[in-house]
Amino acid sequence: MKPDAAGRVRPSEWECGQRTHLAKSIEQPWFEPFSRTETSRWPKALRTHREGLKRVFRTDRHDRDEIWYVLVDGSNLAKVVDDALGAIMGKGLGWFETARTVALRELQEHRALGY
Repeated sequence: MKPDAAGRVRPSEWECGQRTHLAKSIEQPWFEPFSRTETSRWPKALRTHREGLKRVFRTDRHDRDEIWYVLVDGSNLAKVVDDALGAIMGKGLGWFETARTVALRELQEHRALGY
């Protein structure tokens, strides 16, 4: 793990032992992977990577339960914010409290052992 500018060790998201997944409860089957067709200005390596991803990922229009989509005109913004807030209140805050409790217990154990 690399330290930040203040010298503190900050793990990347995938290195964290405490993780959770918030899911939306509204249907939004609008995700269209690889729908952008104009890629000629992209670096060759990025275009090649994209072609590889197209072979292993779904390419049909579908929903992603972890992504709240806001329409370009903003007409669904209130509904999206309400649903995201519901996910945060329903699962997110409890997860933070559990993570805090675990972290405090580990800190106390380390201090007791003289770390």
